[in-house]
This record gives sequence, structure tokens and C-alpha cells, in this order.
Amino acid sequence: MKTRLTLLMLVALLTAGASSPGARGAAPSPSPEEEVLALTRELLENIYLHPNPDFYAAHSVPELTAFEGGPRIEGLDLHLFALQQLAQRLQQERARGARLERHLELINPRVQLYADTAIVTFTSGVWTVGAGEFSSEFLNETRVWVRQGGEWKLAHFHKSPYGPVQ
Repeated sequence: MKTRLTLLMLVALLTAGASSPGARGAAPSPSPEEEVLALTRELLENIYLHPNPDFYAAHSVPELTAFEGGPRIEGLDLHLFALQQLAQRLQQERARGARLERHLELINPRVQLYADTAIVTFTSGVWTVGAGEFSSEFLNETRVWVRQGGEWKLAHFHKSPYGPVQ
């Protein structure tokens, strides 16, 4: 009887543990670093692979700042305009039957987390194949994210060409 009671208690404990949060088999939630890195990749896909101004605006602060090889750019307007133009150009190319394929890589990414601020540094590589041509572009990038209302938003970025300075 004592063995049966012990076995029943063990089964009850195992069953209770299986339904509790964090039970074995449940997928662990991503760390903040993993979350920011995944969002960075998703943002870049919505820039380089399939330009999406709505996604970009939803994941950026209105007062976004950026350095892209010239003076500091403030606000979203120029970025949204550029994404709309790129999306239209890609649609026109595809409507003419051009088969453009683009591939994106984040090379050697690093996330530094400071409370509600994350700094992501990496080299982006974008390869484009189509119309008998091949091109590649590499940029060193820094993306600064801030957590507002529980969501990560892009607050600043800096891009510079990868390679020797001329």
C-alpha cells in the first residue's frame, strides 16, 4: 500500500509539473538579445528584400536619426519615401518579367544590452541576381533599439561602406 501511495504521489507530481509554465518540452522564451537580433533581421528583410514602409514605420520611433554617408538624417519621412521608391522599382522590374532575387546576411552580429536600450552591430551583405547581372553590397551597420511600452523600436542607425577607405 505504501509503494502504491508513493507511486501515485510521483505520478501526481509529474503530471502537475507537465502542465506548469516552464515545464519540460515547453519552448523557452527568447532572451532580449535574441529578440532584438531577430527584429533587426526582420527589419532588414523589410528594407532590402521586400521593402515595406508600414513595417518600418511601426518598428521605428518618429524621431529616428541616422547617418548614411552624409549629414545626420532626422525623422522617418526620407526613409519611408526611399522604401516606397524601392518597392515601386522592384514591382516595375518584376512586372516587366525580370526575375530579381535578393539574399541578405547579417555577418558577425553582436548585441549589447543596457536595460531598455540595445545596440546591434554587424556587417550586412546583400546579393542581387537578375537580368544576367550579379551585384553585392556590404555595409558596416549599427542599429540602436529602445524598448517603449514593452516593444523594441529603432531609434538610430549608422551605415558605412565595408572595405578600405579611399
